[in-house]
Amino acid sequence: MLPCPAPADRSGAHGSTPHRPTPPGPHRSLARPTAGALEVDGPLLDATVVTLNRLYVAGGLQTARALVRVLVDTFWNGSLERALTGTDRHATFLALRSRGDLHVSYSVLVRMLRVVALLDQLTGPAGSAETLLSFSHLSELLKLNDTTLTQPLADRTVAERWSVRDLRAAIREANGEVVAPAGPLRTLHAGLKRSTRVVEKALDDAKALIDDPAERAAAPDVVSDLDALMARYAELRVILVQGRPNSTQ
Repeated sequence: MLPCPAPADRSGAHGSTPHRPTPPGPHRSLARPTAGALEVDGPLLDATVVTLNRLYVAGGLQTARALVRVLVDTFWNGSLERALTGTDRHATFLALRSRGDLHVSYSVLVRMLRVVALLDQLTGPAGSAETLLSFSHLSELLKLNDTTLTQPLADRTVAERWSVRDLRAAIREANGEVVAPAGPLRTLHAGLKRSTRVVEKALDDAKALIDDPAERAAAPDVVSDLDALMARYAELRVILVQGRPNSTQ
């Protein structure tokens, strides 16, 4: 039980201060062991938003670690491994996506979970990433197709003082990505990559999209636009492969 403040500290305060959810301290978890994870807990959600907003002001890996600690303690009983399975998504955690008063997006919170897990896996100089690697560096390392290259590239980033752009180029090379050709196709190529990332994220969130009635209501419009886009892509592919529009055939 928390100690009561001294009477002098409460003088004249009765009935004048609105109740605010108490943010979790280092030894207090918001998790309720007996509560089900299949229904949204309103007070728990409110308290989590207050705590995350308070912490999301400093920036950097320290902030990521602090926010991740709140999340794993609140929703997964302190297990980052459970948080990363993708099949143990607490309903109240998912509800953070629709909170307009949350200063950090749901997708950033998920990336923070992965970045902190990666940081915990690194060894050697790269293991001191709080001072040697940035959050952006670690986010780039998550894009590696071959995870056995993560440690070597992290070590090179530290040893050679790579910028995020340098590391990104090395990761693209390691992933076998083709360098975009010069001219207008460079812009097209970059746009296609962005579109691919958007689609990949949608696939990652597919179950959540299907389960959310509001998202399902928007599905017909998205499918219509997607079909139109695929038709245009097909036309463009013919031009790039054959060197002329398909209308001459």
